[in-house]
Amino acid sequence: MAKTRKVVRKKVGKSWYRLIAPKVFNRNQIGETIASDEKKLVGRIVNTHFSEASGDVTKHYIKLKLQIRKIENGDAETEIVGYEVSKPFLQRMIRRRSTRVDNYVDLILKDGSAVRIKGLASTAFKANVSKRSGLVHAFKKELEAKLGEYDLPGLVIALSTTKPQKEISRSLNKIYPVKFVEIRKIEVLKEKKKGGAKKAELKPKETVTVEVPVEYHSPESSIEKREEKAAMEMVEKKIEEMAETDTDALEDAPEDEGVLD
Repeated sequence: MAKTRKVVRKKVGKSWYRLIAPKVFNRNQIGETIASDEKKLVGRIVNTHFSEASGDVTKHYIKLKLQIRKIENGDAETEIVGYEVSKPFLQRMIRRRSTRVDNYVDLILKDGSAVRIKGLASTAFKANVSKRSGLVHAFKKELEAKLGEYDLPGLVIALSTTKPQKEISRSLNKIYPVKFVEIRKIEVLKEKKKGGAKKAELKPKETVTVEVPVEYHSPESSIEKREEKAAMEMVEKKIEEMAETDTDALEDAPEDEGVLD
């Protein structure tokens, strides 16, 4: 009978490391992680919320994706590699009888980060085909113009204040009344280029735009539906007439008009 050899596995000691948010969040501690070797931590992805990194509990709907870039004195330092607004928050902001417009653009930011930025807009009323098409093309141009001037950490902070969203909303309002604009997701496509990107390199790649209208079903009777449809068509016609005769009306709109806080 063959002899069996008993194998004894050595226990490997593990240590705890503090997870440190990026410098833009004042290097706040966002948690702890454990590993047997600090080298195994480098490159690990950490998912957290903007509220945990910044301390601002009102921004709980913003999710951040961080990556550990180095270990120093027991601290695992991270950098931003992703940004996303939660789906339940977006669903609450999109209203009935509105048109949803989705678009995305690829950009090289000022710090050399190559990113894909996905935006979403919702109109105040249901838009016809021509207005919808105009919004799609204008949305793309506004994403390129308003967001390409930031580095990645600066863009994340700016979006949390809704300043870029309000600027985009004011521009889109010149075409058709917009109730809500949000940058729903940012994805890092590749690592930064050393030395950052030059201004000439901030031109985006060719992008494909997608527009998805929101359709709703009402339990009302057919007669009420026809009356409601006729009323909405009258409102849309009135808005278009006002836009054609007085182009300054939408330009003088309040700063926060078109975006829900």
